[in-house]
Parts: sequence; structure tokens; C-alpha cells
Amino acid sequence: MKNGLKVPLAMAFVFAAGHAHAGITALTAIPIADILGHREVVIGYNAYFNERNIDRHTSHYAYTCVGIGDIGEVAYGDSLEKEQTVHFKFKLFEGKNFALSAGASNLGEQSGINGDWFVAGRYDLKNLRLHFGYMKDDEQRGFFGADFPVFKTCTGSVEWMTGPGAYGWVSLNVPIKQLPGLNLWLAAGIPSDRKVQGNQSTIGLWYGFKL
Repeated sequence: MKNGLKVPLAMAFVFAAGHAHAGITALTAIPIADILGHREVVIGYNAYFNERNIDRHTSHYAYTCVGIGDIGEVAYGDSLEKEQTVHFKFKLFEGKNFALSAGASNLGEQSGINGDWFVAGRYDLKNLRLHFGYMKDDEQRGFFGADFPVFKTCTGSVEWMTGPGAYGWVSLNVPIKQLPGLNLWLAAGIPSDRKVQGNQSTIGLWYGFKL
């Protein structure tokens, strides 16, 4: 494996909008413009939890994401219960400190081609990356967020997805120094309506390498 993947700050490459799982490069609930480099691979596993008075069930999700030709990435996800999904993203253009990509997530047996289609942009500042975009799932949604270095080697993020059932997330990605390429990912979700949606949390492990 080369020293770090192409996505800056060694972000956690997971996409979990509430419990609508995916596997493309993202923060927590929002897709981002970054893509994996050619032949870069991320495999991972996440467990998702809700407030026990809302939902006692623990969801599990495994995924694999592969970068293709420095222009796109494809991912396969498995809920380990009932559905497998496919996801993809292509880079539209990229400048010195900005990028724009488009793609879709959660294309599967139940949703067919009616997945979550999106356009995502990124603008880089000195120690902060800003993310923003538009998503069409069952609703029209805007999203925005940021990621930043924490304790030199870790990465933190904050984000918000607008629309019905709006949700905010904070996350921390921690590389495991003893096993280069392995990362621990922790996130907490804060809903716009806690009584209906409940606070959520997730923990995951992902491993990145280059073929």
C-alpha cells in the first residue's frame, strides 16, 4: 500500500444516510467529490445503533469500493440481512483546490434505478475542506459539511442533510498505527425530530490498500 489513499486527510470512505447504507467516498451522511485513485480499494464493516426506545435493532453493513482510472469509483454493499446494493461516482472536473463529482448510491433489488442520485462539490481551505451538493432520493435535498485534521493523525467531520427527516452527523476517523491502512470510524447522528427518528450512532472498521 502506498503512503495514504488519494482522498486527503485519510477520510473514512463510508456513506450511511441514516440507515440507507452505501460504500462510496463520503463523510457520514453526505457524498463528497473525492474519488479513490486508480486501483485503490477500501473494504469495511459498520454497525449502526438507534435509541433503544425508538429501535432496538442493530444494523450491520459490509462494503467494498474500488477506484477506476482516476476518474471514478464503484462500490458494492451488503446489509448482511436482505439487500445488496451498487453505487458509483464519476469526477466531472477537478482544480487545484476544488472538485465536482456526480453519481448514485443504493441501487439495488428493491430500489432498482430509483436510488439516491447526487452532485457533490468540494472547496479546500488551509486546514478545512468544505463539502456541499444536491441529492434526489425520495425527496429533494441539499447537503453541506466539512472535514478537518484532529490530533494530527485523525480526521473529524460535521455535516447536515436538509429536507424531511433532516439529520446532522459528527464523526471521527482514527488510523490504527500498528496496522497501516486499518482505520476505526466513530459517528453520532442528531436528528431534526428526535422523538420520531432518535439519536443514532455507528462504529466501523475499514481497510484501504492499492492493488
